[in-house]
Amino acid sequence: GVYVVSGGLFAANVQESGTAVATLYSPGGLGPSELGALAGTMRLATADEWRAVQAGRDGQGSQDGSEAYPPEVLQSGRLILDDVDVTWNSQINTESMYISTDDRGWNGTFRLHDGIEVRRFSAPDVSVILITAYWPSTARSATVTIDGAAPVEVTLEQMGDEPVWAALVPYTELADATVDLRDADGQSLGQVRVGG
Repeated sequence: GVYVVSGGLFAANVQESGTAVATLYSPGGLGPSELGALAGTMRLATADEWRAVQAGRDGQGSQDGSEAYPPEVLQSGRLILDDVDVTWNSQINTESMYISTDDRGWNGTFRLHDGIEVRRFSAPDVSVILITAYWPSTARSATVTIDGAAPVEVTLEQMGDEPVWAALVPYTELADATVDLRDADGQSLGQVRVGG
């Protein structure tokens, strides 16, 4: 997840068993020992804070002169996990997706192909439906219906200037799903059955 630390420092951490195991970037230039000292001030970033960080780094190389980060789609929402209503945040790029809550994280990798693709990633405690629409696909929204649950409307968002749109839906039910795809005008592009 993305965390805000005292002094406005932003740190992105991969979660493994609830422990931060890798600092992906720290604009303040602090090393691991300094970040460890600030751990007590850490809190999960809001979606707006995360978007502000993304806006500030888009098209720029990292401080050490390496290449710029790939374009991403950032999303957030609510999920009932172990009978608790939690906030999730996600990052999707052209090769992987990562979703996290305040104490857990899940990721998956994939190969992007032309057209529309609907994938399901599963873990013991959560499943994620990932929708990607790569040129020439015109899909821009979808209704995701998990069997036995209310439909969820999602908007596919573009990855920077890339001809790729994406969205994901996490869920905890042990069930299959139906994804109804639509173009920008709301016209149906067909259904995809996930699972089963």
